[in-house]
Amino acid sequence: MSFLLPSDFPLTSRLPRIASFLPASFPLAYSDENYKGSFMARTVLSEKSIRAKSLELLQSTVDGLEEQQLQELARRADEVRLSQLFSAIPSDYRLDRLPSLGTRARNVLKDNNALLFRDIHDWTIRAMLGMWNVGATTVDEVLGALARVNRIGESSAVGHPVAGEALPLGVPSILPLQRSGPGTLGGSPSTGRTIDLRGSGPATARDSVTAWWEVTRALRIISGWSAANRDGAMPLGEVLAELTTVAGVPLLVRQSLELVNSVAVRDLAPEARPNSAEAEIRQWIQTLDNREYLVLTQRLLAAEPVTLASLGAVLSMSRERVRQIERQVQSKALLLFTPEWRPMAQLLSELQGAVGVLAPVEMVPAPTFDLSDLLPSIDVSPLEIVLRLAGDGQIADGFIGFPDLTSLRARSANAIADVLSQGPAERAVLLNALQRAGVPEYVAGQWLATFDLAQSAGKIAEVPRTISDKVALVLATTRKPYTLDQLVVALEDQHGISAIRNALNGDDRFVKVGIKKWTLRELADDAGPTFSGLRDAMTYELTQAGGSMTLKELTAVMVQRHGAARGSVRVYSNQAPFQRVDGVVSLAS
Repeated sequence: MSFLLPSDFPLTSRLPRIASFLPASFPLAYSDENYKGSFMARTVLSEKSIRAKSLELLQSTVDGLEEQQLQELARRADEVRLSQLFSAIPSDYRLDRLPSLGTRARNVLKDNNALLFRDIHDWTIRAMLGMWNVGATTVDEVLGALARVNRIGESSAVGHPVAGEALPLGVPSILPLQRSGPGTLGGSPSTGRTIDLRGSGPATARDSVTAWWEVTRALRIISGWSAANRDGAMPLGEVLAELTTVAGVPLLVRQSLELVNSVAVRDLAPEARPNSAEAEIRQWIQTLDNREYLVLTQRLLAAEPVTLASLGAVLSMSRERVRQIERQVQSKALLLFTPEWRPMAQLLSELQGAVGVLAPVEMVPAPTFDLSDLLPSIDVSPLEIVLRLAGDGQIADGFIGFPDLTSLRARSANAIADVLSQGPAERAVLLNALQRAGVPEYVAGQWLATFDLAQSAGKIAEVPRTISDKVALVLATTRKPYTLDQLVVALEDQHGISAIRNALNGDDRFVKVGIKKWTLRELADDAGPTFSGLRDAMTYELTQAGGSMTLKELTAVMVQRHGAARGSVRVYSNQAPFQRVDGVVSLAS
């Protein structure tokens, strides 16, 4: 029945507040059409209108039902609860995560203290159509959002969406709960039907919603009676343990205890059923539609992923739409790894524990499942499949790392560059630098070998790119002057004498410290004075010897130290600025 306010009723700010205390089944209308205030009356609909609206809303929300089934649901608009329509949504799902929900719809949930899905379990379409400031559009918006979340639960058989992740669309399969039987606590709200929570068959995500509702209701009955008749501070576990020994317990409380003690845990958490990682992946792959499967095999798990544009051409859609489907598949894949007791989550945790930050792939106990029948085109290992689906960890260059190898390699490269900027370094120095960058000690040597570095005279340096760089590396590591012939040998005959001579003469980094010997300019002081020719070298040796030497002594020094020819020393010794008298060579006065 409706309550019609008189036209002279004082409409103040108190009216919406007063109206909020009225039950949802109490329709209210206001007769003054000229009133322009913010207050909107409760919609008053006839039974026929409610059924028509319910059918319309159900047709746009519930997929996979025949017209007759939809008509039956619409006829029972005051009976069918949201927990039955959307049975794959977990009770603790936060309603503020509902996708594509407008401000008005969110305010409706907030005003009715609906924070979690369990808060709206027993809502019906009829009740929603009778709420304040709620029309069919708002109800349709809420139902549509719930349907999208429900599809995720149905397709994944998991009742726990990942926090913070967008909820992609899945394959809908929504049917009212039909399980019934004896041995339960009374009947379900509104319907009077009983739910057999102790049946022998396996529970489903759909059954779990009802099981949670029944157990929660039973615990509230037990807690309410205990708080009123005993110590309200007693832990619930103690209450349940002692309740069977307490006299004078009402029948309803005893029935509630019987239900709590008899319900199987599988009924409350069907997603935790015994399974293997391989079985879970197989079941998950089979929930994907054709487009999602193509994105999975051609993008996410492909050894060489195709571009978004090329895949979009195959699917006749834009690259951005392909990107959306890819994110959708990634979000679905994350559900494989929650909650933490699931086989896939345990497998990932074991891998993380075995690897740490970095480890060689061959040292990691990898999964051995075979998915070739479902993924015939995939040429990556089961280990890499797990990492790609989880979005955690990376394999490259024979190593596996968490959370990835890209950032670790960048830090390692920077550490190596800092050391080698000072010149060639000992291997131990580089290993210490890698450890400071986060590389475990036991694998630092193997990790260093994956970088493009050169080794010369027991030291490590950056790989030289030119002949001049190669010569500079040899001279820097040996720290000794080399002749052209010695440089040819040091460079392992990769370049001829002419190419090396041109590199030496054309680079300011090199100076001569003898007739035929070269060194780095920065090392010239240690190698001795620089010379432009044979005369400079002979002058230097005679000066060092006090001004004179026998021809035999001078020749031996020039050959040994400067690589001079014996004949050239004899010829030059009798020319200015030298003089030779009785076999003694001196500087001319």
